[in-house]
Amino acid sequence: MSAEEMDEGNKVVVVEDSPTQAMRLRADLESHGFDVRVTQSGREALETSRRERPDVILSDVLMPDMDGFRLCREIQVDAELFSIPVVLRTVAFVDEEDRQFALACGARAYVAKDVENGELASLLRRVAKGRPAKNGTKILEEQVFQDRYGERLLQRLVHEVAEVERSNESLEQMQQQLQGILDNSPMLIYVKDLDGRYILTNRHAQWILGLDPDEVIGRTDEDLAGSDLGLSLRAHDEHVVDRGTPINFEESFVHDDGAHTYLSTKFPLRDSNDSIYAICAISMDITERKRLEESLRRSQKLEAVGRLAGGIAHDFNNLLSIIQNYAVFASEDLADTDPRKDDIQEISAAAERGASLVRQLVTFSRDDFAASEPLQVNAVIEPMANLLRASGGKAVEIEMDLEPDLRLTAINTSHLEQILLNLVINARDAMPDGGRITVASSDVDLDQPTEVAGRLLPGGSYVRISVSDTGTGMSASTMEQIFDPFFTTKPEGKGTGLGLATVQGIVEGAGGYITVDSGLGRGTTFHIYLPAADASAITPEESEAEPTGTTAPGRTVLVVDDQAGIRRIIHRTLSREGYEVLTAASGDEAEELFRHHADIGLLITDVVMPGMAGTELADRLLSSKPALEVIYMSGFRGADQRRTLPGGAPFIQKPFSMDDLLMQVKLVMERPAGDPPRVG
Repeated sequence: MSAEEMDEGNKVVVVEDSPTQAMRLRADLESHGFDVRVTQSGREALETSRRERPDVILSDVLMPDMDGFRLCREIQVDAELFSIPVVLRTVAFVDEEDRQFALACGARAYVAKDVENGELASLLRRVAKGRPAKNGTKILEEQVFQDRYGERLLQRLVHEVAEVERSNESLEQMQQQLQGILDNSPMLIYVKDLDGRYILTNRHAQWILGLDPDEVIGRTDEDLAGSDLGLSLRAHDEHVVDRGTPINFEESFVHDDGAHTYLSTKFPLRDSNDSIYAICAISMDITERKRLEESLRRSQKLEAVGRLAGGIAHDFNNLLSIIQNYAVFASEDLADTDPRKDDIQEISAAAERGASLVRQLVTFSRDDFAASEPLQVNAVIEPMANLLRASGGKAVEIEMDLEPDLRLTAINTSHLEQILLNLVINARDAMPDGGRITVASSDVDLDQPTEVAGRLLPGGSYVRISVSDTGTGMSASTMEQIFDPFFTTKPEGKGTGLGLATVQGIVEGAGGYITVDSGLGRGTTFHIYLPAADASAITPEESEAEPTGTTAPGRTVLVVDDQAGIRRIIHRTLSREGYEVLTAASGDEAEELFRHHADIGLLITDVVMPGMAGTELADRLLSSKPALEVIYMSGFRGADQRRTLPGGAPFIQKPFSMDDLLMQVKLVMERPAGDPPRVG
């Protein structure tokens, strides 16, 4: 646009009673170089025109006080203003009779409101430049004007009403679409006015509040939720209004299926003047996300404790081996009446408890290696009946409800015994005044993934073991923590907090699931679901050969362990049985001894040692003497480590007793004549 165009014919008075349209029109015209004055009625336009002397007037047709037709008439008869051209706009289509009447009233042009902005600007500029210097327009006589004015005004009103009706229909459709979007949103959405009254909700919000829409709209949080919660929610609203910024927070609602947690965002709604007129809230149900986060947190916690357990197990088991065996050595030289013998027994008992605790830690960490075997759980439960009753105590009655002919399931027998004992003891402790414990077993088929006691179990065939009590029960918060390591509700010194964590580790290590159903005052039931095994998986058990027969040649034993105490225990134990014992603290030292002692017939080596590992040492020695027997030992119980050993290789788990050690050595060294030597 040239500077000349900017200077000539650029002052315009806009007459529009709608503030929104007036603001939009001003912006459009100013973007095309016009100097705009906005008025809201014909009378205001006349006053502004007398004061500002615009180049052109752009007026709506239908307005209160003075409409566009009358404004044209007044300007044409005004001695000061008659030379100012007027352009009329209408919302409806341009009727030819209306256009002719507008021109007869003095308008220079008559256009629809939907005309392009650039086209309207060009029209205004042409009209402004082409206005006459004096009043040359033929003016309608007053009576003729009144007659035609009433007729055209009525016609224009009919058009305007029809247009409004069409707009209302369109608006109603838009409102229905908006409400449909709101109602089908997975979010909770609502709007409240500044007095805290609900003015809009979606279906999700109404479902949460448990009220029909008519019961929600117009009411406050205090009306719906009571004063305490209402005041708390009101504080959030006031925060949004006072600061004019959004706020994020979590809130809970109780549904039929329990409490749900929502992440909510409240933010202000502003009008065209940037004033806050309402508060909008959008909330997302994050219950499942919170559950998954908590599950992940627990898994990470279990993994961390498991790694810690696995890390300390090796060193602890070495120490416990030394304590246990030296306690036996010390006790051997004492008379039965010597009071020091009782002291040593206490030391041995404490060491055994320590060994048991380490086993629980490793089992809980799911790093325990224990071969699973297809079995019928009743064959394990029934022989334990007396032990379980003794563990329950005199005040507790223990009932057995075992379904006959159960399917097989694959789990280590000792692990299953540990599960039952831990659960029965846990149930006993929940009944300080006595009660009843029921141990049950049954086959269960799940055709599809099924939620059981808040746990989703995959479809399949299971063997279920249940342990129920009539005790005090647990709260929801307690149930969330019962499988956490070291969590216990028992008094200090009465529990380690590892019992249920160990049970969970065993069950999940066997590919199963454990659920709990409890409530304050109604007792507790633990259900264990173990996957059913194929009957064809059973293989006959191999009986271990007794250490009888001809002694194999080479009674010299090479013992390799980086712990001096372990080496001395083994040396002392085997020497008393007539074996020649050589000891080494490392793989390199062991290789040197092996080169100078051709009569070595057995290698006993720790698996994990600094420098050369026990398996590498065995491989090197076996390469030069394939008939060499090998026994591995370790304080670790990890499945990964056991898998690194040669198949069928003899293994001693630390801590071990002298009897365990001798039994394993005799099985290897005093094998029946004619049997091939064991190859590690």
